[in-house]
Amino acid sequence: MTAVLDQDRFFDPDPAVRRVARELYEETRRLPIVSPHGHVDPQILARDEPFPEPAALIVQPDHYIVRLLYANGISLEALGIPRRDGAPVETDPCKVWQRFADHYYLFRGTPSGAWLDYELHEIFGARDRLSGETAPRIYDEITEKLASPEFRPRALFERFAIEVLATTDKASDRLEHHRAIRESGWKGRVIPCFRPDAVFQIASPGWPAELEALGREHGAPLVDYAEFLHALEDRRTFFKSMGATATDHAVLEPYTTWLPPNETEVLYQRARQRDVAAADERRFMGHLLMEMARLSLEDGLVMQIHAGALRDHNRPLCERFGPDRGGDIPVAAEFTRNLRPLLNAYGNDARFTLVTFTLDESTYSRELAPLAGHYPAMRLGPPWWFHDSMEGMRRFRERTTETAGIYKTAGFNDDTRAFCSIPARHDLARRVDANYLAGLVARHVIDTSDARRMARALAYDLVKQTYKLCAAPPPTSVLETVVVIILERVEGILDIVRHEAFVRLALIGRRRIDERGLGAVQEPARDVDAERDVHRPSLLDSHGRHEACLFALVDVRGEGEVAARPGLTVRAGHADRHPREVGVRDNERCVVARVGLVDLEFELVVGAGRRHDRHELRDRRAAKGER
Repeated sequence: MTAVLDQDRFFDPDPAVRRVARELYEETRRLPIVSPHGHVDPQILARDEPFPEPAALIVQPDHYIVRLLYANGISLEALGIPRRDGAPVETDPCKVWQRFADHYYLFRGTPSGAWLDYELHEIFGARDRLSGETAPRIYDEITEKLASPEFRPRALFERFAIEVLATTDKASDRLEHHRAIRESGWKGRVIPCFRPDAVFQIASPGWPAELEALGREHGAPLVDYAEFLHALEDRRTFFKSMGATATDHAVLEPYTTWLPPNETEVLYQRARQRDVAAADERRFMGHLLMEMARLSLEDGLVMQIHAGALRDHNRPLCERFGPDRGGDIPVAAEFTRNLRPLLNAYGNDARFTLVTFTLDESTYSRELAPLAGHYPAMRLGPPWWFHDSMEGMRRFRERTTETAGIYKTAGFNDDTRAFCSIPARHDLARRVDANYLAGLVARHVIDTSDARRMARALAYDLVKQTYKLCAAPPPTSVLETVVVIILERVEGILDIVRHEAFVRLALIGRRRIDERGLGAVQEPARDVDAERDVHRPSLLDSHGRHEACLFALVDVRGEGEVAARPGLTVRAGHADRHPREVGVRDNERCVVARVGLVDLEFELVVGAGRRHDRHELRDRRAAKGER
């Protein structure tokens, strides 16, 4: 049977609605894909190696597929999913693919079926419907294509027209694959997302190991709550330097509360002694969500909360195969009371952005739309997981638009591990939204010109605005920010930078500081070229902020120089580090900057330049018509 996808799939059968839906979809179908939240392994794009074969690419990483196959009696071992204990599983990918194809009928009428049809037909060019009979032929066709350069990960990334792809990464992740992508010279934009859940879950058996990993990246043991929070701040700064624009927090319930300082310390120390229960974790996480909102207001990272998933409901399955194998189940969630402390503290400040997701559809019109329709900071995340379906997306629009409008929603997230499903998921969302808007046009709720603007907003504009992706930020590092603050805070430096001068800061030493009086550990400078040239243009704005054009980037960990990027601009007035966190002392030609528990020692060299006073600067800018 020929499986040519119908051009009007998912559109209303009413001719008046279908006609407008077609027009709207045609205007959005080729817009770039913006994926602000997902779970694609960045290693795929860092290495850019050919995908191995169809089962490993399409079946095994997609827990939507694996979940439904398992529910219908197919063991995970038979699908080649590795067990934690190393027990035997199916190793022949052809057999895995055949089992998948034999049961392809299970996906009829589901969003997974719609996505799979798109992948097979639109991406891999299959002309036959997948079945037990056609499985070997389609497997061979896809395998042959995967061996070609056009189907390498980066080539597909570009073919899919992905403008930006965000991954989801632990707080302790060194982001080595993101670094490799940036240093490769490839232009694809792949950014991390800061997800510290593992170090928030103090009652989890794995918490001590996660805490140790966080401390290792921070550079010091996290012996008290203050240092723990400091480590989270440092990691947020690092993630932002690697391009992150958002954080993500997966919680059973969106409970928020401020705890007294002494109580947070007591809870933290009890956690270190492994003397905490689920109720303690709930209060600790509620407090940390408040801290994350506070930090988001300071550093500008968008805060996401995914609430309402009871993780690893199937304990025996989780014990055999680990998490993320389709065993998470939705539960009822309450937002109005749980989010009240956070929204009262930060929700009235439009500089803060909170994106909420739920698996409880009953909260759409009762709680979430009214909250987003009131608080400037709040946005509604799109239908998630069990609800990013044809009918689920329609229900979301119907239950939220009248109260909050579409402009308090966050566009679309594909939220997938399955790389090749990304364009399929966005295509389905664009079709469903086009059909919804076409229905409003047919009933004369909006006119066609409104619908066109709204369709583009839902497909592209809103997600970029919500997640602050409208322009790629200049690549920065912790060290760059330290340099900016040095130049801003060291006595006498501001006089220097009002000249047309070059300032060179050479990293000549690193010293680990023990603030608890147990002794300082001296670390010699690494054998790398750690010089940095900084040019200060003789321009100050009315707020006294100034710009530094950084001509070389150096990794603060001493792992080597990053490729030079001439003309990179960092505004000192918007530095990622808080001045209170970077203490600076000036000893003529030597500057020491404190970053966490590490002192960075710089030699200061200033080139010649002509001095300009403030009046001369003002006159020069006025002559150029600058504001």
